[in-house]
Amino acid sequence: YDSPLPDWAWVGLKLPEPARVTDIEYLFRTDDNNIREGDVYELFYFSENGLVFLGKQTGEKTGVLYYNGAPSNALFWLRNTTRGQEERVFTYENEKQVFW
Repeated sequence: YDSPLPDWAWVGLKLPEPARVTDIEYLFRTDDNNIREGDVYELFYFSENGLVFLGKQTGEKTGVLYYNGAPSNALFWLRNTTRGQEERVFTYENEKQVFW
């Protein structure tokens, strides 16, 4: 759903019979560059000797990937090998991802 209104838009759900809703998952509008469950990702970082491969992982429902052995103060590149097309390098600063 993509509302033409900047604020106060809403979405309803009509079920065929009364039901208990136990979970709601909200995904914000995106170019589909989130970590997706089932997609395969590769993480690299740039070193003085060129790109260093840190491994391949499959995305989980949590939307988070954990890689061991990643250096601090490095420039990283994460590739979605399943469907990704828009990729940006990033660093970690004060425990936050910063895109360049």
